[in-house]
Amino acid sequence: MSGYNCSLTGDKSGFRGCNRVFSALKYFDEHFIKVTEPDDNSRDFAVIAVDGERCMTDKELIASGLEERETGVWHNPEMTDRAKDI
Repeated sequence: MSGYNCSLTGDKSGFRGCNRVFSALKYFDEHFIKVTEPDDNSRDFAVIAVDGERCMTDKELIASGLEERETGVWHNPEMTDRAKDI
């Protein structure tokens, strides 16, 4: 789904499909889940891509170790102080 990446300043990446912004391309890429058929969380998203992926829900993102900053950017709080300031 990298073709849907919306580049922002610095290393941030956004996705128009779920209107989320990630502090790194790695988190952007990891926020997609492969589905073979719509699951309970699929209804929360208007589009499942042709390649059968959907965006993680907020709960799934948190379970993966990410958290949303007050600025709306999803990041990994365990990263170094320098990475947090990206």
